[in-house]
This record gives sequence, C-alpha cells and structure tokens, in this order.
Amino acid sequence: MPPCWHNISEHITAPLTSNQQLSEYRSLLQKEIFFDQETVETKEHFDAILEKNRSLTGFLFRGLNQARYRLYSSLQRTWISKEYVEKGVDFKAFLELMVQNARTNYGEILPRFIEISGLDPLNDLGILSFLQHHGCPTPLLDWTYSFTNALYFATETVAAPTTTREIDKYFCVYFIDEKALIKGALDDVIVQSLASGRAKFKEGLLKEMAAKFTKEQIDSYWPDSRIDWFFLKTQGPGLITHLTKISNLIDADLLFFSDFKEDSQLKYSLNNSMNIVNQKGAFTWNANPTLPLEHVANEIVKVSDPSMNYHFCNCININKNLAPYVREKLESLGVTKDYIYPDPQKIARDAFAATEAQLIR
Repeated sequence: MPPCWHNISEHITAPLTSNQQLSEYRSLLQKEIFFDQETVETKEHFDAILEKNRSLTGFLFRGLNQARYRLYSSLQRTWISKEYVEKGVDFKAFLELMVQNARTNYGEILPRFIEISGLDPLNDLGILSFLQHHGCPTPLLDWTYSFTNALYFATETVAAPTTTREIDKYFCVYFIDEKALIKGALDDVIVQSLASGRAKFKEGLLKEMAAKFTKEQIDSYWPDSRIDWFFLKTQGPGLITHLTKISNLIDADLLFFSDFKEDSQLKYSLNNSMNIVNQKGAFTWNANPTLPLEHVANEIVKVSDPSMNYHFCNCININKNLAPYVREKLESLGVTKDYIYPDPQKIARDAFAATEAQLIR
C-alpha cells in the first residue's frame, strides 16, 4: 500500500543510517530521493523494457531481489551486522590484512594462480576481485554490463512479499550510464597521472628510433596514437599496481573498475575467474565502511553543488508476480544458472559425454 499521508515526512527524507543497523527504503517515494524510477506491473510492459535494454551497451546493471535494498557492499553488511565500528576495528588495516592473508595462505597458491593467468599478483584489486567472486566480503559492489544477467540475479531467489508495504511487492534492477561514473573511473586517474611523463617518454622513443629509421618511416610507423598505446602498455601496469594498493584506494570515496571497457587499454587483473567472464562484471568501490553507495555519491555531489537535484542512477522496479515470467524469458535467451555460474567440472564432464554421444554408437 502507498505511504500514509500523516507519516509523509518519513518518506520524503533519506533513510536513517547507523553503524549498528542496515537501512532500507520504506517506500518507492522515499527511494525517489536517490534514483529515477520506473515501475513495471504487466508482462507487456516488461517485454518492452527487455527489448529496450537487453542489447544496451555502455551501461552497468545491478539486480536485487528486494526493491527496498540499498547499495551496500558485502563487507559493509558484515561491518554493520557485527558492529565492527563499536569494536574499534580499523577499515584500512582489516583490508590490508585480508589481502595479505589471501596472498600468503595455502602456500601462496592464489598469487601464483593469478600470475599464471597473465595477471598481476601484486595488484590488491585483483586479489579483492577473486575474493569477492568466491564469497568473501569486500568493499567491491558487483555490477554487470548485461541487463539480462542483472535480471537473473534479481529473480534468482525472489520471494513473495511478507508485508503489505508497497515497496515489498517489487524486485529491482539498478542501472547507470558508464559515462556518469567517468569521474570515478580509475582509468582517468591513471591517464592523468601518466600525462606528465608522456612527453618525456615520446622524446626518448623518437630519439631512439631516429638512430635506426628515417623520419618518413617513423611518421608512418609511430604516429601519436601508437605512441600513446605503447606508453600505456609499458607504463600503465606499474601505476595500476601502485594505485590499487589498499593504502591508496582507501583515500578514494568512490571508484569504478572494469576490464570490459572496449575503449580502455588498461587492465586491472579482475578477470580471474570464469564467473566474472560470463557475468560481464564490473565493480564499484566504496571506501566508507557503513554508508551505502548512493548515499556517498549524493554527499560528494552536494559538496560541489548543494542545490543540485541529484539522482545516483536509474532503477526499474518489477512486480514480483512477474518473476516466473521473467525467468522463463531469461531461460529462452540462454541466461541460466549454468551460464551465470559456470562449473569447470561440469564443463569437463559434459565435454566427454558429448564426445561419447557423437562418436560411440
């Protein structure tokens, strides 16, 4: 049911945040403070939404089985539920120790696995990414470039409403244009950091080339675009390793990371599991141990422009009665549990079984 008007003040102010309790949205009206929303009640409306968004590129999506949930990371949920603030646990020290333990436990198998995969074992973010995708609480929040994947996550464990509140009738998919996160993209931080050294790099490279090639050959084979590419390839990885140390990440309120950006030559060692490949995953980083992502983003914007009517992203709220229909649609598109959570052992078994069926009569 819609919010009672005598309690309207509770629905036009942001949910209270606490170090001891996770906050949630009491109504779709209250959620409007942080998001531009659309509500889906019918199969026809859902079909239109699916058609519009299933092939959308350059957008990040996050599906949740309850529309009332805020954008908390798994570590924030742990931090609040276990009352780590009251226990005096230091957020930065906790993260540094957790990454160190992940590197050194079990004969240092994790860094060796990451290195064999062609990734950087010294990259703290790569370690956190691995931990996140194997059930460890981290400050990373999972997003996907696929609307259908986000729908799968939203409907995977959706349950019937247990209250009469209007907001409990819905699951949801949050989505945001990647360009809206550009100021928080570590790519830009790195490119800006490298800019001062590019001129010197180019001067040294052209000087070295001049001893071996003519000016015409250099102009032909080493245009500025190729120099930029070579510069990022050779200088970028070291800077990524430095900037993705916990000690540096902790000073950034909000960051965005992806190894799937088509226009980026910088890689963060995130694609270290089969899950993240099919899930087309990206991450946001929230350095605050207790405030949800939309709250942090809102406060950042208010510092620069207090008058701005800012919404962090969009949100599609979908009636839970449509969940079976949504799952049926996803299955027809091949978005199944086996696709989202590929099992290496099952892949191996099925490969052998398929070969037997094709060749042995």
